[in-house]
Amino acid sequence: MKRLLVGIDGSSHAWAALDLAVIYAKALDAELLGVHVVPGKSAAELSGQVAEIVSGGNDDESGTWRDTAQFDDKIVTQTKRILEDGGVTAFKILIFVGDPAERIVYAANDHHVQLIFIGHRGLDAVEHSPMGSVANKVANMARCTCVIVK
Repeated sequence: MKRLLVGIDGSSHAWAALDLAVIYAKALDAELLGVHVVPGKSAAELSGQVAEIVSGGNDDESGTWRDTAQFDDKIVTQTKRILEDGGVTAFKILIFVGDPAERIVYAANDHHVQLIFIGHRGLDAVEHSPMGSVANKVANMARCTCVIVK
């Protein structure tokens, strides 16, 4: 099965990337992985806050992630709604802690993703970078094709 990945951080550009990823996932009958990364928090700061992986389709896989602030929960809930409303039947939403670009690329490699979608300006974008620091790093580090969405 083909696998696509989209970085989700709650920014308008990430939502646009998700919308495009939904179109591709349906057209290619692909599994779509949504990856949300909580930057700047250590696992120790998040210990004791555990939730299940959100998934759709026939995949019974379950696991854990570090649950985060209410803002992060809203991102996951909104992403799940968009995926279901868009008719994507095979999806997972994964949350990581650490450097967003590194974790997105790690997830893409670990899950054998063929295509990454990412917004060009996320919530932690650096003003002097025309593509945003995370999008730029992902595009440079990824082994697969990246679509940077404005």
